[in-house]
Amino acid sequence: MLNEKKQDAMKANGVLDQNPHERQYIHLASGKPPNYRYHLQFPEYHLYLSITEKAEGSPNGYLSVNSEALWKYGLPYVLETLEIDLYHFGGIIERTQPSRVDMCVDYRIPDGLTLPFLETHRVSRAKETTFHLRHDVLETYYVGSPSAPVRLRIYDKDKEIHAKGTKFWFAEIWNTDDIAEVWRVEFQMRRPFLRQFGINSLEDLWQKIGGVWAYLTGEWISLRLPDNGRTARRSVLPWWEHVQQAGNQYDSAGGVRRYGQSDMLAPVEWYVSHVAGCLASVAARLNIDDCSEAVKVLGDNQEGHWRHRDFKSEVQKRSIRLGRISCDQEGGGL
Repeated sequence: MLNEKKQDAMKANGVLDQNPHERQYIHLASGKPPNYRYHLQFPEYHLYLSITEKAEGSPNGYLSVNSEALWKYGLPYVLETLEIDLYHFGGIIERTQPSRVDMCVDYRIPDGLTLPFLETHRVSRAKETTFHLRHDVLETYYVGSPSAPVRLRIYDKDKEIHAKGTKFWFAEIWNTDDIAEVWRVEFQMRRPFLRQFGINSLEDLWQKIGGVWAYLTGEWISLRLPDNGRTARRSVLPWWEHVQQAGNQYDSAGGVRRYGQSDMLAPVEWYVSHVAGCLASVAARLNIDDCSEAVKVLGDNQEGHWRHRDFKSEVQKRSIRLGRISCDQEGGGL
């Protein structure tokens, strides 16, 4: 069945399917080479499956959880949902092994961060740094190479949210209506780093996550005043002390809060602004300078575009890709 759906997905932009509980998901043509041939997308996660029935050398299933599902529902909920989804394919979860873990803390920094500030105060084991500026304003700062076992990313979360238009729900997580000037300190840890800390299961992760944060923010990197010739004796910046203390927030429950479902994806106005830009371009192409006429022409063309396509199915697939879970789906899945 999976192979047949994969073949069908190669001819379309994903194939919509549902399990006996009417929980919808998408079969995608892409896999995850070299081990995972099949790719299923559920509202909460992407699931990659190999062609082998049993794990041989590496896991025969790879789970990539959406950040929104982690922040709002927590990993225990996601794993419980996965277990039910796998059941409909005749599968079970025998063991779990983290292959990548991202840990972060968010701060509102009214004046923002600058490249000279970070370069002047950084004391780190990793020597490689990269950054992204827009109009000479820092947006992202990396410490460590992209393929390194651990990498730090400090970035303007507000700008990322507005650029992508898909994570406005963070306003609910932060309990604010104003997401401006929020910066994120994020560590990306891969399997070799996790193995060094003896993290081979989720239980290991919950037990050691606070210690890992303490190591990363205390030994691996810190921001310090240049007040001593020996870097280890330099005074830690007060803000970075807060970053270090954030590790105390992790607990045995997994360090995440559980939130109810929210509709805080990109606001409709965000899409309207994009369509408005397209409207002006279409009007210019057709030499139309009347707004009402341009709207009618664009609307007629859009209706013609979808007349011979399955609009309802496409909306359902995009809802899954956005992580939108209808009330019926959420109840049916559990």
